[in-house]
Amino acid sequence: TTRELVGVPDLRGMTLEEARAALVAAKLSVGLVEYAESVEDASDSTRAKVLEQHLLPTIERTVPAGTELDLYLGLRWDRGRTE
Repeated sequence: TTRELVGVPDLRGMTLEEARAALVAAKLSVGLVEYAESVEDASDSTRAKVLEQHLLPTIERTVPAGTELDLYLGLRWDRGRTE
């Protein structure tokens, strides 16, 4: 069987829902979602933006369709993490 290869969108700056929609459109999936210390409650989690993704964005079709992307979301960069 042949596996379709797809590009990886740049999700940084998107909310989780925006990132999820972009991943579905790109034929990818949401993997592990981690939140920064700046996210303290449910309201914060809906406003949090993607700060990091574990696969770098690429226009080239380099990953199999259905691949999961792990996301790190927060309201701002926390101490101990660098941009």
